[in-house]
Amino acid sequence: MSLSYWTQNVGVLHIGRRAFQAVQAKQTQAENVLADSGFVFVRGKFGSLLLQGTQIVAHQLQIGHGGC
Repeated sequence: MSLSYWTQNVGVLHIGRRAFQAVQAKQTQAENVLADSGFVFVRGKFGSLLLQGTQIVAHQLQIGHGGC
C-alpha cells in the first residue's frame, strides 16, 4: 500500500517523542513481566495480540504503582 493510501484513508498518528518513549518503556516492562512468567513472544501475525496483552499488563503495573 502506498503512503498516500495511508494518509488519505487511515490517517497518520502523531505523538510526541516523550510520549512514544514512555509507551515503549511500559511495553518493555510488560514484556519483561510476561517473559518472567514463561510466556513466549511471537512476532508477526500475532503482533497486535501481543501488543494488546502488553498494554493490559502495562496498565495493571501502572495501577499497581499508583499511576493513572
